[in-house]
Amino acid sequence: MFDIANLLCRSNNSHYFVLTANIHIMRKVMVTIIFLIVTGLLIFFQYKRENNFLNLISILTIPYFFIVLFNNYIFYRFGFYRINDDVLFMLMGSLVIFFLGASCVTIKKIPLLREEDNEHRFLQYDIDKMTVSLIVIALIGLLRVYRMYMSGDFSGSNFDEAEGVAGNGIIGHLMLLSSSISPVVFLYWLEHKKKISCLIAVILIILLHFSTFIKYNVIGVVVSLFIFTLLYKKSLWIKGVFFLLTSVGFLFVGNYVIGFLLRNLSVDYFFYVNHLWKYIAGSVIYDQYIFNPGIYTHLSVAYKLMTFLMGLPNMFITKFFGGEARFFPHIRKPDLPVSNIGELSNVTDAFGYLYPAHDTLVDILFYYFIIFFIGMLFSWVYVKAKRNSKYFSPFISNFMTYFVFFNFFGTFYINAGPWEILVYSLIIPNLFLRKTNLLKGKIHIS
Repeated sequence: MFDIANLLCRSNNSHYFVLTANIHIMRKVMVTIIFLIVTGLLIFFQYKRENNFLNLISILTIPYFFIVLFNNYIFYRFGFYRINDDVLFMLMGSLVIFFLGASCVTIKKIPLLREEDNEHRFLQYDIDKMTVSLIVIALIGLLRVYRMYMSGDFSGSNFDEAEGVAGNGIIGHLMLLSSSISPVVFLYWLEHKKKISCLIAVILIILLHFSTFIKYNVIGVVVSLFIFTLLYKKSLWIKGVFFLLTSVGFLFVGNYVIGFLLRNLSVDYFFYVNHLWKYIAGSVIYDQYIFNPGIYTHLSVAYKLMTFLMGLPNMFITKFFGGEARFFPHIRKPDLPVSNIGELSNVTDAFGYLYPAHDTLVDILFYYFIIFFIGMLFSWVYVKAKRNSKYFSPFISNFMTYFVFFNFFGTFYINAGPWEILVYSLIIPNLFLRKTNLLKGKIHIS
């Protein structure tokens, strides 16, 4: 009798644990589904509001939508951690608040960037001079890369130390400057295929960025070209998305392949798949450490926000006074696992970076106020830039690339580079306006 009671008790406990586990799994699935529905609705609402699929909200939200979808339904089966409920609720709340902030800015007067107006826009610029400038920048930079290779700087023994060196100094600033005119030259080639020199110029610039062996350098250029093209040539949607996905995958894998060849190393196919997904989703997966155990709980939301804003000023401070950045320096996070197959990361996405790790109500409310304000500010910048529809605006594509699209990727705009690109995008295209426009005073904010 006692054995039967024991057996029944164990059986009941077993059913209880199975039921509890099933409820836990269903809850995770439901939270993921809710996240996908909410983010999908944000994309749909902004499309209906603006009558344009490529907009501030879609560029921000679509990467999160697909990262959560693919990670929590596919890649977790291959060893990656699920994006947990705390992270999903934090991201969902942030995206909704950002959307509400952006909705405070009226968009009724935004002119549509019509594809048939492109030829008139091209007439405002000296495209030949833009093309020559890109070729000169690329050849100067590639010559430096060649000299580094011949001197052994890119040998197997010191390859890791040489990463990024090709983009230092004057060459680095010229590379950033090229991002302010390469989208216009690329679009010109798309509409004038016989101008092979334009295509060659852009390819050389991409090769120059690739030669730094810092992946986000070259991927940023490609994404900016993609966004700029689809803003002004919507008929290329399908080809544009195919170009973006294939080129990013090719450039990512090629970056590793060349590095391994120089170091006489070999890896299997799964290394590239796992590393690529870690590169794409690692920041969002890493967000779980905000909640448990809590990362840098002593840093306030205001301090972390200032690390963004001081990216460009600290470049000048460091240049003139030497040493590390003087004000609000970024503190590197520890490398922590984002999978059970050995993949590590040390970055959060931009929302996760700003979110208060100590989780007090006042700090959380302040965080959401900041996100609301950023949404409003970004929407104002986006609307103001699009109103200059008589001219091309590399500023829009670079702003949406580095400060909106790459929000999921991390917080690399704590560095001066993306800020410097924005400054160049406001100034440099004006220098290529034809003389007739200059004489008439038609200087514009690109």
